[in-house]
Amino acid sequence: MLRDTVHLLCGLCEVRYYSGRPVSISLNSLAFSFLWRFPDPFSMRILFVIRGKLGDSLLAFTTVQAWRERHPEDEIHLLVRKAYAQLIATEARRLHIRLLPLGGRADLLSHLLRLRCMPSFDALAVLWGFGWPVKLMGRWIRARRKIYLDRRFDEIFPETPEAQPFGPRIAPSWNVARLLDHSLPCPERLVLPDLIALHRRQEEKLSETPAPVGLVPLADEMRRSASPEIVAVWLEALARSWPGCSVHLILNSADKGADALIAAHWPEHVRVVRFSRLTQLVTELSQLCALATTDTGLYHLAAAMNLPATVYFGPTEPPHVILSGQRDSRGIRLEVLGKIHCEVKDCQRPYCLDRAISNQAQHPCPTPLAAIPTGCPLRVFPEKALAINRTWDNSPEIC
Repeated sequence: MLRDTVHLLCGLCEVRYYSGRPVSISLNSLAFSFLWRFPDPFSMRILFVIRGKLGDSLLAFTTVQAWRERHPEDEIHLLVRKAYAQLIATEARRLHIRLLPLGGRADLLSHLLRLRCMPSFDALAVLWGFGWPVKLMGRWIRARRKIYLDRRFDEIFPETPEAQPFGPRIAPSWNVARLLDHSLPCPERLVLPDLIALHRRQEEKLSETPAPVGLVPLADEMRRSASPEIVAVWLEALARSWPGCSVHLILNSADKGADALIAAHWPEHVRVVRFSRLTQLVTELSQLCALATTDTGLYHLAAAMNLPATVYFGPTEPPHVILSGQRDSRGIRLEVLGKIHCEVKDCQRPYCLDRAISNQAQHPCPTPLAAIPTGCPLRVFPEKALAINRTWDNSPEIC
């Protein structure tokens, strides 16, 4: 009770500083609206938590956007990785979402101490996140309802949505939010208006010269990454679809397989672009006219800025990754795989991905079928069936 009273008084007061010293204390202008009217009894104070990689974080943020659109009266706080907070900062301000960027352990402890002294939230909802930091948040942050993705932290988060085997990547965060509002519509698009505006400005600036096409061959798993031999085939397909355009081979130097691609000899129209910071990646994507990529979180960043993208899939399913209403996005995968979700995690030569790229380029696949793991679902299909791709199309363009 004492902590709540202190927090309320601090919120109602504004301290004015001169040369680093407090010189006066006055009532905050927001205090008058609080004093003259009662708070909305139907609004909620919610703390959403997103602590994942790039693609998962951006997808989970669409759930927060959907919540704000449906509940404009709620007070929303969002704990998110500091690296990704800069991507959504403008949109968060527009939607009146209070961002709490998470860096290292010092940031985490600082936020937890401050949140501990705040009034209890109506709900603490972890839209995406794992590990000990999430457990610590659950123990320290006071909330009437605590909701998590699954049942691994039952003793801390009593509420969890029903378990689902495999489904769209948006589903976990959406299902968590639906425990608070069962009628919450599922997000259909990932949109960040400030990134879209950045891309448009770059298009206008470079309108006199043909913009390059981007190629992202690596993901955080080898089973979703392309080898130099496959990238060479991929470039043939891009040259057919985008004649006369240069190609930017976009690589994170820290990714496994990047060294071999950097060292390889490429045609003159191919330029290797390395990035180590997210700001560099955003700048590079904003200069492209289209993107060809594997199933990686970088695709979701491109989708957020309305960059036309073609995603080549191997073990994962396009409808689970590409949102149904995402404009200018296209997924390509071997037709025989249908709705099969491959769980062979130790695959080092993804024949499924390599063959889909080779089919699109109308080129023999350089990866031998004998190199695939024993548990690969492709082993049961005849060669003729592997020559057909299926396309999931939200876009009139293709890479």
